[in-house]
Amino acid sequence: MVERYAAACGFSLEEIIGSSRRSDLSIVRQLIWKRLRDRHASCVELTRLFNRRSHSVIVHGIQRAEGLLEIGDRKALGYQKRMDDV
Repeated sequence: MVERYAAACGFSLEEIIGSSRRSDLSIVRQLIWKRLRDRHASCVELTRLFNRRSHSVIVHGIQRAEGLLEIGDRKALGYQKRMDDV
């Protein structure tokens, strides 16, 4: 699922799992975390899957994604739409 979401947004699985802090990549990564969390993946599972040091990184990223969607951020909504089509 992660690979399909990444591809829909123009990124590779390696980029999504990687540690780049590039803005557009971070938004996509956080939106993917939110989607997987909404599908009942635990933050601990996501921490392992995405090679993060702490589950708090995942929690913060999910909160950021929710905030961007809530305020109607164009970039986040655009990526969200692409993932909806997967």
